[in-house]
Amino acid sequence: MTRRAAISTGILAAALLLPQQPARPGNSADPRPYDVLSYELNITLIPESKSLAGFNQVTLSATAALTAVRFDAASTTLRIDSVTIGLRKLAFAHAANVIDVTLPSTLRPSETLTLTIHFHGTSAFDGRYEGGGILFTRTGTGYSVATISQPNFARQWWPCNDRPADKAYFTLRCSVPPGMTVVSNGRLISKKERPDRHVFEWATKTPIATYLVFLGASDYLVTRDTLALPDGTTLDLAWYVFPEDSARAAEDFRNTKAILTWFSENFAPYPFPGEQFAVAEVDGHLTMENQTVVAIEKELITGDRRNENTFVHEISHQWWGNLVTPSDWRHTWLNEGFATFSEALYVESRKGPAAYREFIDVLMDQPPGFYAGSVIGRDEDAFWDSFGPAVYYKGALALHMLRRMMGDEAFFSVLRSYLADPRFAYGNATTDDFRRVCEGRYGADLGWFFDQWIYASRHSIDRPGIAYGWEEQAADSGYTLRLAVRQMPAAGPAWRLPFRVRVHGGGEFGEFGVIDSMINQEFVFRRTVPTDSVVVDPERDLFMTVQRGLSE
Repeated sequence: MTRRAAISTGILAAALLLPQQPARPGNSADPRPYDVLSYELNITLIPESKSLAGFNQVTLSATAALTAVRFDAASTTLRIDSVTIGLRKLAFAHAANVIDVTLPSTLRPSETLTLTIHFHGTSAFDGRYEGGGILFTRTGTGYSVATISQPNFARQWWPCNDRPADKAYFTLRCSVPPGMTVVSNGRLISKKERPDRHVFEWATKTPIATYLVFLGASDYLVTRDTLALPDGTTLDLAWYVFPEDSARAAEDFRNTKAILTWFSENFAPYPFPGEQFAVAEVDGHLTMENQTVVAIEKELITGDRRNENTFVHEISHQWWGNLVTPSDWRHTWLNEGFATFSEALYVESRKGPAAYREFIDVLMDQPPGFYAGSVIGRDEDAFWDSFGPAVYYKGALALHMLRRMMGDEAFFSVLRSYLADPRFAYGNATTDDFRRVCEGRYGADLGWFFDQWIYASRHSIDRPGIAYGWEEQAADSGYTLRLAVRQMPAAGPAWRLPFRVRVHGGGEFGEFGVIDSMINQEFVFRRTVPTDSVVVDPERDLFMTVQRGLSE
Protein backbone atom coordinates (compact mmCIF):
# COMPACT_ATOMS: atom_id res chain seq x y z
CA MET A 1 0.00 0.00 0.00
CA THR A 2 1.29 3.44 -0.87
CA ARG A 3 0.16 6.61 0.86
CA ARG A 4 1.39 9.81 -0.61
CA ALA A 5 3.01 13.17 -0.01
CA ALA A 6 5.47 13.03 2.89
CA ILE A 7 8.47 12.95 0.51
CA SER A 8 8.45 14.24 -3.03
CA THR A 9 11.11 14.34 -5.75
CA GLY A 10 11.22 13.40 -9.40
CA ILE A 11 12.92 10.12 -8.48
CA LEU A 12 10.97 9.27 -5.35
CA ALA A 13 7.33 9.52 -6.41
CA ALA A 14 5.78 7.06 -3.97
CA ALA A 15 5.47 8.36 -0.44
CA LEU A 16 3.32 8.15 2.62
CA LEU A 17 0.58 10.30 4.03
CA LEU A 18 0.22 9.41 7.66
CA PRO A 19 -2.93 10.52 9.45
CA GLN A 20 -2.94 10.02 13.19
CA GLN A 21 -4.99 6.95 13.87
CA PRO A 22 -6.35 5.26 16.96
CA ALA A 23 -5.24 1.75 17.77
CA ARG A 24 -7.38 -0.90 16.15
CA PRO A 25 -8.71 -4.05 17.79
CA GLY A 26 -5.80 -6.44 18.14
CA ASN A 27 -5.20 -10.14 17.84
CA SER A 28 -2.52 -10.92 20.41
CA ALA A 29 -4.97 -11.61 23.23
CA ASP A 30 -7.41 -13.45 20.97
CA PRO A 31 -5.89 -16.78 19.94
CA ARG A 32 -7.93 -18.75 17.45
CA PRO A 33 -7.06 -22.44 17.42
CA TYR A 34 -8.02 -23.16 13.85
CA ASP A 35 -6.69 -22.74 10.34
CA VAL A 36 -9.02 -21.57 7.58
CA LEU A 37 -8.50 -23.72 4.50
CA SER A 38 -10.86 -21.95 2.11
CA TYR A 39 -13.46 -19.24 1.75
CA GLU A 40 -16.29 -19.31 -0.79
CA LEU A 41 -17.78 -15.84 -0.71
CA ASN A 42 -21.08 -15.31 -2.50
CA ILE A 43 -22.39 -11.74 -2.57
CA THR A 44 -24.91 -9.60 -4.36
CA LEU A 45 -24.11 -5.92 -4.79
CA ILE A 46 -26.92 -3.34 -4.68
CA PRO A 47 -25.04 -0.17 -5.68
CA GLU A 48 -27.99 2.23 -5.49
CA SER A 49 -28.35 1.56 -1.75
CA LYS A 50 -24.60 1.03 -1.10
CA SER A 51 -25.42 -2.41 0.25
CA LEU A 52 -24.59 -6.05 -0.21
CA ALA A 53 -25.93 -9.41 0.89
CA GLY A 54 -24.72 -12.95 0.69
CA PHE A 55 -23.02 -15.79 2.48
CA ASN A 56 -19.51 -17.02 3.14
CA GLN A 57 -18.82 -20.75 3.24
CA VAL A 58 -15.78 -21.34 5.44
CA THR A 59 -13.83 -24.58 5.65
CA LEU A 60 -11.43 -24.77 8.57
CA SER A 61 -9.21 -27.27 10.36
CA ALA A 62 -8.97 -27.34 14.14
CA THR A 63 -5.53 -26.94 15.73
CA ALA A 64 -6.94 -27.66 19.20
CA ALA A 65 -10.20 -29.04 20.55
CA LEU A 66 -12.98 -26.59 19.65
CA THR A 67 -16.48 -26.15 21.03
CA ALA A 68 -16.86 -22.69 19.49
CA VAL A 69 -15.21 -20.60 16.77
CA ARG A 70 -14.76 -16.84 16.44
CA PHE A 71 -14.70 -14.76 13.28
CA ASP A 72 -14.38 -11.05 12.55
CA ALA A 73 -17.33 -9.01 11.28
CA ALA A 74 -17.79 -5.28 11.81
CA SER A 75 -20.77 -4.59 14.04
CA THR A 76 -21.38 -1.19 12.42
CA THR A 77 -21.65 -2.35 8.79
CA LEU A 78 -22.62 -6.04 8.79
CA ARG A 79 -25.61 -7.91 10.14
CA ILE A 80 -25.31 -11.66 10.58
CA ASP A 81 -28.52 -13.40 9.56
CA SER A 82 -27.58 -16.96 10.44
CA VAL A 83 -24.74 -19.45 10.73
CA THR A 84 -25.38 -22.95 9.43
CA ILE A 85 -23.85 -26.36 8.90
CA GLY A 86 -25.85 -27.80 6.06
CA LEU A 87 -29.48 -27.09 6.99
CA ARG A 88 -28.74 -26.88 10.72
CA LYS A 89 -28.68 -23.44 12.29
CA LEU A 90 -26.03 -22.79 14.92
CA ALA A 91 -26.20 -20.53 17.94
CA PHE A 92 -24.09 -17.40 17.56
CA ALA A 93 -23.52 -13.95 19.02
CA HIS A 94 -22.38 -10.91 17.04
CA ALA A 95 -21.01 -8.00 19.04
CA ALA A 96 -17.86 -5.87 19.32
CA ASN A 97 -16.85 -6.73 15.74
CA VAL A 98 -16.68 -10.50 16.27
CA ILE A 99 -18.99 -13.48 15.74
CA ASP A 100 -18.87 -16.26 18.32
CA VAL A 101 -20.37 -19.47 16.94
CA THR A 102 -21.26 -22.43 19.15
CA LEU A 103 -20.47 -25.76 17.50
CA PRO A 104 -22.91 -28.69 17.75
CA SER A 105 -20.14 -30.96 19.03
CA THR A 106 -16.46 -30.78 19.91
CA LEU A 107 -14.18 -30.52 16.91
CA ARG A 108 -10.98 -32.44 17.61
CA PRO A 109 -7.51 -31.33 16.45
CA SER A 110 -6.94 -31.86 12.70
CA GLU A 111 -10.65 -32.39 12.07
CA THR A 112 -12.23 -30.13 9.44
CA LEU A 113 -15.53 -28.32 9.43
CA THR A 114 -17.48 -26.36 6.83
CA LEU A 115 -19.96 -23.76 8.00
CA THR A 116 -21.79 -20.94 6.25
CA ILE A 117 -22.23 -17.39 7.54
CA HIS A 118 -25.20 -15.55 6.02
CA PHE A 119 -25.03 -11.76 6.21
CA HIS A 120 -26.05 -8.43 4.75
CA GLY A 121 -24.74 -4.93 5.21
CA THR A 122 -24.61 -1.29 4.20
CA SER A 123 -21.41 0.67 3.65
CA ALA A 124 -20.66 4.11 5.04
CA PHE A 125 -17.06 4.08 3.78
CA ASP A 126 -16.17 7.35 2.04
CA GLY A 127 -12.88 6.28 0.50
CA ARG A 128 -10.47 8.10 2.81
CA TYR A 129 -7.25 6.50 4.04
CA GLU A 130 -8.38 6.25 7.60
CA GLY A 131 -11.33 4.10 6.65
CA GLY A 132 -11.66 0.86 4.77
CA GLY A 133 -14.07 -1.71 3.51
CA ILE A 134 -16.26 -1.43 0.42
CA LEU A 135 -16.73 1.88 -1.41
CA PHE A 136 -19.76 2.63 -3.58
CA THR A 137 -19.56 5.68 -5.87
CA ARG A 138 -21.61 7.15 -8.69
CA THR A 139 -20.11 7.47 -12.16
CA GLY A 140 -21.29 9.26 -15.26
CA THR A 141 -22.89 6.08 -16.55
CA GLY A 142 -23.79 4.23 -13.35
CA TYR A 143 -21.91 3.00 -10.31
CA SER A 144 -18.45 1.88 -9.28
CA VAL A 145 -17.58 -0.44 -6.39
CA ALA A 146 -14.15 -1.23 -4.92
CA THR A 147 -12.64 -2.52 -1.70
CA ILE A 148 -9.56 -1.95 0.44
CA SER A 149 -8.91 -4.20 3.42
CA GLN A 150 -5.47 -3.36 4.82
CA PRO A 151 -4.79 -3.69 7.64
CA ASN A 152 -7.97 -5.12 9.17
CA PHE A 153 -10.84 -3.83 7.08
CA ALA A 154 -11.86 -7.06 5.34
CA ARG A 155 -14.22 -7.52 8.28
CA GLN A 156 -16.01 -4.36 7.18
CA TRP A 157 -17.50 -6.07 4.12
CA TRP A 158 -17.32 -9.83 4.70
CA PRO A 159 -17.07 -12.11 7.76
CA CYS A 160 -13.70 -13.86 7.97
CA ASN A 161 -10.69 -14.58 10.19
CA ASP A 162 -9.18 -11.18 9.51
CA ARG A 163 -5.51 -11.63 10.34
CA PRO A 164 -2.56 -11.97 7.95
CA ALA A 165 -1.22 -15.25 9.36
CA ASP A 166 -4.30 -17.25 8.32
CA LYS A 167 -4.00 -17.47 4.54
CA ALA A 168 -6.58 -19.53 2.68
CA TYR A 169 -7.85 -20.35 -0.81
CA PHE A 170 -10.49 -17.89 -1.94
CA THR A 171 -13.44 -18.04 -4.33
CA LEU A 172 -15.72 -15.08 -5.06
CA ARG A 173 -19.09 -15.26 -6.79
CA CYS A 174 -20.40 -11.75 -7.23
CA SER A 175 -23.75 -10.71 -8.70
CA VAL A 176 -24.02 -7.22 -10.21
CA PRO A 177 -26.41 -5.28 -12.43
CA PRO A 178 -25.88 -5.64 -16.19
CA GLY A 179 -23.23 -3.29 -17.52
CA MET A 180 -20.87 -3.82 -14.61
CA THR A 181 -17.74 -5.97 -14.86
CA VAL A 182 -16.31 -7.63 -11.73
CA VAL A 183 -12.58 -8.15 -11.16
CA SER A 184 -11.11 -10.01 -8.20
CA ASN A 185 -8.15 -12.16 -7.18
CA GLY A 186 -6.86 -15.19 -9.01
CA ARG A 187 -8.49 -16.10 -12.27
CA LEU A 188 -11.90 -15.56 -13.83
CA ILE A 189 -13.66 -18.92 -13.77
CA SER A 190 -17.01 -18.02 -15.31
CA LYS A 191 -19.45 -15.28 -16.17
CA LYS A 192 -23.17 -16.02 -16.19
CA GLU A 193 -25.58 -13.52 -17.68
CA ARG A 194 -29.22 -13.17 -16.79
CA PRO A 195 -31.46 -10.33 -17.93
CA ASP A 196 -31.40 -8.66 -14.52
CA ARG A 197 -28.06 -9.75 -13.04
CA HIS A 198 -24.60 -10.89 -14.15
CA VAL A 199 -22.61 -13.28 -11.94
CA PHE A 200 -18.80 -13.39 -12.07
CA GLU A 201 -16.81 -16.18 -10.41
CA TRP A 202 -13.16 -15.68 -9.50
CA ALA A 203 -10.86 -18.08 -7.65
CA THR A 204 -7.26 -18.24 -6.46
CA LYS A 205 -4.92 -21.17 -6.97
CA THR A 206 -2.75 -20.13 -4.05
CA PRO A 207 -3.58 -19.05 -0.48
CA ILE A 208 -4.33 -15.40 0.19
CA ALA A 209 -4.46 -13.22 3.29
CA THR A 210 -7.77 -11.50 3.96
CA TYR A 211 -6.28 -8.01 3.66
CA LEU A 212 -5.29 -8.80 0.06
CA VAL A 213 -8.77 -9.85 -1.06
CA PHE A 214 -10.18 -7.38 -3.60
CA LEU A 215 -13.46 -6.78 -5.38
CA GLY A 216 -13.86 -4.15 -8.09
CA ALA A 217 -16.97 -3.59 -10.18
CA SER A 218 -17.68 -0.88 -12.72
CA ASP A 219 -18.35 -0.29 -16.40
CA TYR A 220 -14.71 -1.09 -16.99
CA LEU A 221 -13.01 -0.97 -20.34
CA VAL A 222 -10.89 -4.14 -20.25
CA THR A 223 -7.63 -4.52 -22.18
CA ARG A 224 -5.92 -7.92 -22.23
CA ASP A 225 -2.44 -9.10 -23.17
CA THR A 226 0.07 -11.80 -22.28
CA LEU A 227 3.66 -11.74 -21.06
CA ALA A 228 6.30 -14.39 -21.70
CA LEU A 229 8.15 -14.60 -18.38
CA PRO A 230 11.85 -15.47 -17.96
CA ASP A 231 11.02 -18.94 -16.59
CA GLY A 232 9.21 -19.85 -19.81
CA THR A 233 5.66 -19.45 -18.53
CA THR A 234 3.05 -17.12 -19.98
CA LEU A 235 1.22 -14.69 -17.75
CA ASP A 236 -2.21 -13.27 -18.54
CA LEU A 237 -2.38 -9.49 -18.16
CA ALA A 238 -5.45 -7.28 -17.90
CA TRP A 239 -6.14 -3.62 -17.27
CA TYR A 240 -9.57 -2.62 -15.93
CA VAL A 241 -9.96 1.14 -16.37
CA PHE A 242 -12.76 3.65 -16.48
CA PRO A 243 -13.54 4.38 -20.16
CA GLU A 244 -12.79 8.08 -19.84
CA ASP A 245 -9.27 7.32 -18.59
CA SER A 246 -8.31 4.65 -21.12
CA ALA A 247 -5.85 6.77 -23.15
CA ARG A 248 -4.06 8.09 -20.05
CA ALA A 249 -3.95 4.62 -18.52
CA ALA A 250 -2.38 3.15 -21.65
CA GLU A 251 0.55 5.56 -21.27
CA ASP A 252 0.86 5.26 -17.50
CA PHE A 253 0.89 1.46 -17.54
CA ARG A 254 2.93 0.89 -20.69
CA ASN A 255 5.94 -0.37 -18.72
CA THR A 256 3.96 -3.09 -16.91
CA LYS A 257 5.73 -5.86 -18.79
CA ALA A 258 9.19 -4.42 -18.15
CA ILE A 259 8.51 -4.06 -14.43
CA LEU A 260 7.12 -7.58 -14.04
CA THR A 261 9.99 -9.02 -16.07
CA TRP A 262 12.68 -7.24 -14.02
CA PHE A 263 11.24 -8.41 -10.71
CA SER A 264 10.77 -11.94 -12.06
CA GLU A 265 14.43 -12.03 -13.13
CA ASN A 266 15.90 -10.49 -10.00
CA PHE A 267 13.60 -11.63 -7.16
CA ALA A 268 11.83 -14.86 -8.10
CA PRO A 269 9.51 -16.08 -10.86
CA TYR A 270 6.13 -14.33 -10.80
CA PRO A 271 4.49 -15.92 -7.74
CA PHE A 272 1.03 -16.61 -9.17
CA PRO A 273 1.40 -18.53 -12.43
CA GLY A 274 -1.84 -19.74 -13.91
CA GLU A 275 -3.68 -16.83 -12.35
CA GLN A 276 -3.15 -13.28 -13.66
CA PHE A 277 -1.64 -9.90 -13.16
CA ALA A 278 -4.27 -7.18 -13.42
CA VAL A 279 -4.62 -3.48 -12.72
CA ALA A 280 -7.97 -2.08 -11.62
CA GLU A 281 -8.76 1.63 -11.54
CA VAL A 282 -10.69 2.67 -8.43
CA ASP A 283 -12.24 5.75 -6.89
CA GLY A 284 -11.15 7.00 -3.48
CA HIS A 285 -7.77 6.52 -1.79
CA LEU A 286 -7.78 2.81 -2.48
CA THR A 287 -4.37 2.24 -4.12
CA MET A 288 -3.40 -1.21 -2.90
CA GLU A 289 -1.29 -4.26 -3.82
CA ASN A 290 -4.15 -6.79 -3.73
CA GLN A 291 -2.94 -10.25 -4.70
CA THR A 292 -2.79 -10.59 -8.52
CA VAL A 293 -4.80 -7.36 -9.01
CA VAL A 294 -3.26 -4.02 -8.11
CA ALA A 295 -5.75 -1.22 -7.43
CA ILE A 296 -4.71 2.26 -8.61
CA GLU A 297 -6.80 5.26 -7.64
CA LYS A 298 -8.18 7.47 -10.38
CA GLU A 299 -6.18 10.55 -9.35
CA LEU A 300 -2.90 8.74 -10.04
CA ILE A 301 -3.75 8.08 -13.68
CA THR A 302 -2.38 11.19 -15.37
CA GLY A 303 -1.12 10.04 -18.77
CA ASP A 304 2.47 11.18 -18.19
CA ARG A 305 3.81 8.33 -15.99
CA ARG A 306 4.63 10.76 -13.17
CA ASN A 307 3.34 8.17 -10.68
CA GLU A 308 5.15 5.16 -12.12
CA ASN A 309 7.14 4.62 -8.92
CA THR A 310 3.85 4.05 -7.11
CA PHE A 311 2.98 1.43 -9.69
CA VAL A 312 6.41 -0.19 -9.28
CA HIS A 313 5.89 -0.21 -5.49
CA GLU A 314 2.54 -1.99 -5.74
CA ILE A 315 3.76 -4.54 -8.31
CA SER A 316 6.72 -5.43 -6.10
CA HIS A 317 4.28 -6.37 -3.33
CA GLN A 318 3.31 -9.43 -5.36
CA TRP A 319 6.61 -10.76 -3.99
CA TRP A 320 7.02 -8.70 -0.79
CA GLY A 321 3.79 -9.22 1.11
CA ASN A 322 1.69 -11.37 -1.19
CA LEU A 323 4.06 -14.31 -1.75
CA VAL A 324 5.66 -13.95 1.70
CA THR A 325 3.25 -12.28 4.12
CA PRO A 326 4.16 -10.90 7.55
CA SER A 327 2.95 -13.06 10.41
CA ASP A 328 1.38 -10.01 12.05
CA TRP A 329 1.30 -6.25 11.62
CA ARG A 330 4.40 -5.66 13.75
CA HIS A 331 6.42 -6.88 10.77
CA THR A 332 4.89 -4.65 8.09
CA TRP A 333 8.33 -3.42 7.05
CA LEU A 334 8.79 -6.83 5.40
CA ASN A 335 6.12 -5.55 2.99
CA GLU A 336 6.51 -1.80 2.86
CA GLY A 337 10.23 -1.32 3.46
CA PHE A 338 10.96 -3.96 0.83
CA ALA A 339 8.52 -2.41 -1.66
CA THR A 340 10.03 1.06 -1.17
CA PHE A 341 13.52 -0.39 -1.65
CA SER A 342 12.24 -2.18 -4.77
CA GLU A 343 11.46 1.24 -6.22
CA ALA A 344 15.11 2.20 -5.73
CA LEU A 345 16.30 -1.01 -7.37
CA TYR A 346 14.03 -0.56 -10.36
CA VAL A 347 15.09 3.08 -10.76
CA GLU A 348 18.70 1.88 -10.70
CA SER A 349 17.98 -0.71 -13.39
CA ARG A 350 16.37 1.91 -15.66
CA LYS A 351 18.45 5.01 -14.99
CA GLY A 352 21.70 3.80 -13.45
CA PRO A 353 23.59 3.98 -10.13
CA ALA A 354 23.38 7.77 -9.87
CA ALA A 355 19.58 7.62 -9.89
CA TYR A 356 19.68 4.94 -7.19
CA ARG A 357 21.92 7.13 -5.04
CA GLU A 358 19.60 10.10 -5.56
CA PHE A 359 16.65 7.98 -4.39
CA ILE A 360 18.54 6.85 -1.28
CA ASP A 361 19.81 10.38 -0.62
CA VAL A 362 16.24 11.69 -0.52
CA LEU A 363 15.37 9.11 2.12
CA MET A 364 18.46 9.91 4.16
CA ASP A 365 18.08 13.69 3.93
CA GLN A 366 14.83 13.93 5.88
CA PRO A 367 15.06 16.01 9.10
CA PRO A 368 16.39 14.35 12.26
CA GLY A 369 13.57 12.58 14.02
CA PHE A 370 11.49 12.05 10.85
CA TYR A 371 11.91 8.29 11.33
CA ALA A 372 11.52 8.38 15.09
CA GLY A 373 10.36 5.09 16.53
CA SER A 374 11.11 1.49 15.85
CA VAL A 375 10.82 -0.01 12.38
CA ILE A 376 9.19 -3.00 14.04
CA GLY A 377 5.71 -2.44 15.42
CA ARG A 378 5.32 -2.22 19.18
CA ASP A 379 2.61 -4.85 19.44
CA GLU A 380 -0.21 -6.40 17.49
CA ASP A 381 -2.69 -3.83 18.77
CA ALA A 382 -0.80 -0.77 17.50
CA PHE A 383 -1.62 -1.22 13.84
CA TRP A 384 -0.84 2.34 12.78
CA ASP A 385 2.47 2.15 14.58
CA SER A 386 3.26 -0.30 11.76
CA PHE A 387 2.55 2.15 8.94
CA GLY A 388 4.74 5.13 9.80
CA PRO A 389 7.71 6.64 7.89
CA ALA A 390 10.17 4.40 9.73
CA VAL A 391 8.44 1.32 8.31
CA TYR A 392 8.53 2.48 4.68
CA TYR A 393 11.67 4.57 4.49
CA LYS A 394 13.96 3.57 7.33
CA GLY A 395 13.06 -0.03 6.48
CA ALA A 396 14.24 0.64 2.92
CA LEU A 397 17.42 2.26 4.25
CA ALA A 398 18.11 -0.82 6.38
CA LEU A 399 18.01 -2.91 3.20
CA HIS A 400 20.32 -0.42 1.47
CA MET A 401 22.78 -0.76 4.36
CA LEU A 402 22.57 -4.55 4.26
CA ARG A 403 23.25 -4.47 0.53
CA ARG A 404 26.35 -2.32 0.96
CA MET A 405 27.63 -4.33 3.91
CA MET A 406 27.06 -7.77 2.34
CA GLY A 407 27.81 -6.93 -1.29
CA ASP A 408 25.44 -7.41 -4.20
CA GLU A 409 26.08 -11.10 -4.79
CA ALA A 410 25.32 -12.11 -1.22
CA PHE A 411 22.49 -9.60 -0.76
CA PHE A 412 20.51 -10.61 -3.83
CA SER A 413 21.13 -14.24 -2.95
CA VAL A 414 19.45 -13.53 0.40
CA LEU A 415 16.42 -11.99 -1.29
CA ARG A 416 16.02 -14.97 -3.61
CA SER A 417 16.54 -17.50 -0.80
CA TYR A 418 14.01 -15.77 1.44
CA LEU A 419 11.32 -15.80 -1.26
CA ALA A 420 12.03 -19.39 -2.28
CA ASP A 421 12.14 -20.83 1.23
CA PRO A 422 9.21 -23.29 1.54
CA ARG A 423 8.72 -22.21 5.15
CA PHE A 424 7.74 -18.72 3.96
CA ALA A 425 6.62 -18.87 0.32
CA TYR A 426 2.81 -18.69 0.14
CA GLY A 427 2.91 -18.42 3.91
CA ASN A 428 4.19 -16.04 6.54
CA ALA A 429 7.44 -14.75 8.00
CA THR A 430 8.76 -12.57 10.80
CA THR A 431 11.70 -10.21 10.98
CA ASP A 432 13.75 -12.86 12.77
CA ASP A 433 13.04 -15.27 9.90
CA PHE A 434 14.53 -12.77 7.47
CA ARG A 435 17.46 -12.10 9.81
CA ARG A 436 18.32 -15.79 9.92
CA VAL A 437 18.31 -16.01 6.12
CA CYS A 438 20.68 -13.03 6.03
CA GLU A 439 22.99 -14.62 8.59
CA GLY A 440 23.07 -17.90 6.70
CA ARG A 441 24.45 -16.16 3.63
CA TYR A 442 26.58 -13.55 5.45
CA GLY A 443 28.19 -16.17 7.65
CA ALA A 444 28.09 -14.12 10.85
CA ASP A 445 25.68 -12.90 13.51
CA LEU A 446 23.58 -9.91 12.45
CA GLY A 447 21.62 -9.51 15.65
CA TRP A 448 23.47 -6.26 16.35
CA PHE A 449 22.38 -4.84 12.97
CA PHE A 450 18.71 -5.68 13.43
CA ASP A 451 18.77 -4.54 17.05
CA GLN A 452 20.00 -1.05 16.25
CA TRP A 453 18.21 -0.46 12.92
CA ILE A 454 14.96 -2.47 13.14
CA TYR A 455 14.22 -3.26 16.79
CA ALA A 456 15.50 0.03 18.22
CA SER A 457 13.44 1.58 20.99
CA ARG A 458 10.61 3.76 19.78
CA HIS A 459 12.15 6.52 21.90
CA SER A 460 15.64 6.24 20.41
CA ILE A 461 17.11 8.64 17.85
CA ASP A 462 16.40 7.67 14.26
CA ARG A 463 20.04 7.84 13.12
CA PRO A 464 23.49 8.23 14.65
CA GLY A 465 25.94 11.01 13.88
CA ILE A 466 29.70 11.04 13.77
CA ALA A 467 32.34 13.74 13.68
CA TYR A 468 35.85 13.02 12.50
CA GLY A 469 39.27 14.59 12.20
CA TRP A 470 42.64 13.37 10.99
CA GLU A 471 46.33 14.05 11.24
CA GLU A 472 49.35 12.58 9.55
CA GLN A 473 52.98 12.12 10.50
CA ALA A 474 55.94 11.20 8.35
CA ALA A 475 57.53 7.86 9.17
CA ASP A 476 60.67 6.08 7.97
CA SER A 477 58.78 4.05 5.40
CA GLY A 478 56.03 6.53 4.49
CA TYR A 479 53.26 8.18 6.47
CA THR A 480 51.05 7.33 9.41
CA LEU A 481 47.48 8.61 9.12
CA ARG A 482 45.43 8.78 12.32
CA LEU A 483 41.66 9.14 11.98
CA ALA A 484 39.71 10.11 15.10
CA VAL A 485 35.96 9.42 15.13
CA ARG A 486 33.45 10.58 17.74
CA GLN A 487 29.87 9.34 17.85
CA MET A 488 27.09 11.80 18.61
CA PRO A 489 25.30 12.15 20.89
CA ALA A 490 28.05 10.97 23.19
CA ALA A 491 25.64 10.30 26.06
CA GLY A 492 23.95 7.29 24.48
CA PRO A 493 25.19 3.76 23.89
CA ALA A 494 27.70 3.32 21.11
CA TRP A 495 26.50 2.21 17.68
CA ARG A 496 28.23 -0.40 15.57
CA LEU A 497 29.02 1.42 12.32
CA PRO A 498 30.88 -0.37 9.53
CA PHE A 499 31.89 2.18 6.90
CA ARG A 500 34.53 2.95 4.34
CA VAL A 501 37.16 5.67 4.58
CA ARG A 502 38.37 7.20 1.30
CA VAL A 503 41.84 8.74 1.44
CA HIS A 504 43.10 11.04 -1.34
CA GLY A 505 46.74 11.91 -1.86
CA GLY A 506 49.53 11.83 -4.40
CA GLY A 507 47.07 11.94 -7.29
CA GLU A 508 45.36 8.73 -6.23
CA PHE A 509 42.95 7.46 -3.61
CA GLY A 510 42.58 4.37 -1.52
CA GLU A 511 39.72 2.99 0.59
CA PHE A 512 39.79 1.28 3.96
CA GLY A 513 36.97 -0.54 5.71
CA VAL A 514 36.55 0.12 9.44
CA ILE A 515 34.04 -0.70 12.17
CA ASP A 516 33.41 2.14 14.57
CA SER A 517 31.98 0.70 17.79
CA MET A 518 32.95 3.22 20.51
CA ILE A 519 31.96 6.76 21.37
CA ASN A 520 35.55 7.81 20.69
CA GLN A 521 37.73 5.67 18.48
CA GLU A 522 40.97 6.06 16.53
CA PHE A 523 42.00 4.23 13.36
CA VAL A 524 45.56 4.13 12.05
CA PHE A 525 46.49 3.65 8.37
CA ARG A 526 49.91 3.29 6.79
CA ARG A 527 50.43 5.34 3.63
CA THR A 528 53.25 5.59 1.10
CA VAL A 529 52.25 9.09 -0.07
CA PRO A 530 51.05 12.14 1.89
CA THR A 531 47.33 12.60 2.39
CA ASP A 532 45.40 15.52 0.92
CA SER A 533 41.90 14.70 2.19
CA VAL A 534 39.87 12.09 4.03
CA VAL A 535 36.20 11.32 3.37
CA VAL A 536 34.19 9.08 5.70
CA ASP A 537 31.41 6.98 4.17
CA PRO A 538 31.85 8.56 0.71
CA GLU A 539 28.95 6.67 -0.93
CA ARG A 540 26.56 7.04 2.05
CA ASP A 541 26.48 3.33 2.77
CA LEU A 542 25.18 4.07 6.28
CA PHE A 543 22.21 6.09 7.47
CA MET A 544 24.05 8.62 9.63
CA THR A 545 25.10 12.24 9.69
CA VAL A 546 28.78 12.93 9.09
CA GLN A 547 30.55 16.08 10.28
CA ARG A 548 34.09 16.98 9.33
CA GLY A 549 36.12 18.34 12.19
CA LEU A 550 36.24 17.55 15.90
CA SER A 551 35.43 20.21 18.45
CA GLU A 552 36.95 19.90 21.91
